[in-house]
Amino acid sequence: PSPELEPAVDDIQQAESLLRDLPTPRLGCIPGAARGPSKQWPGERFLEVARGWIHHTGGGVCWLGTPDDVDLCHTLNQGLGKQGCSLAGKTSLPLFTAALKSLDQVLANDSGGMHLAAAIGTPLVAVFGSTDPYKTGPLSDKAVILQHADTRNRSIPRTSVEAQRALEAVSAAEGLKAVLANFDLGR
Repeated sequence: PSPELEPAVDDIQQAESLLRDLPTPRLGCIPGAARGPSKQWPGERFLEVARGWIHHTGGGVCWLGTPDDVDLCHTLNQGLGKQGCSLAGKTSLPLFTAALKSLDQVLANDSGGMHLAAAIGTPLVAVFGSTDPYKTGPLSDKAVILQHADTRNRSIPRTSVEAQRALEAVSAAEGLKAVLANFDLGR
């Protein structure tokens, strides 16, 4: 069975308070990955999807990540005005999880945040490089996988050129189409 995770009510209330000024529907973007470049879709692609989300839905975008992702999320959030916010590095793990629960859709790399979004039950689009999503992908019927890899392997070096090429093969247009379609299915 798929994992099920339910944040504490206090954490959900705190997350909602942090997100209260962000327009709905809300897209969460998790552009970081602890494994580094071999699992990170280019930040510009995340930004293109975020702008497309705002254009098509009138909603907002919340950037999420660890303290290591603060600069990346801040940079990507610039220019989104009141339709964007960054909680990167500002949440505990329980609050991060509650924020995921407060979002309408998540776009993530193959990362811990992706697995948390799946366990929470938030609709999810996950971008994979060369990792095999059938072995290590999100356990959720609300998850869509985007991947264009010729080979799939569980042991990917942190700076794999092959994995980075596979990630770059996934276009922003494809990401936006998947996010919007998955959002429409979840309604």
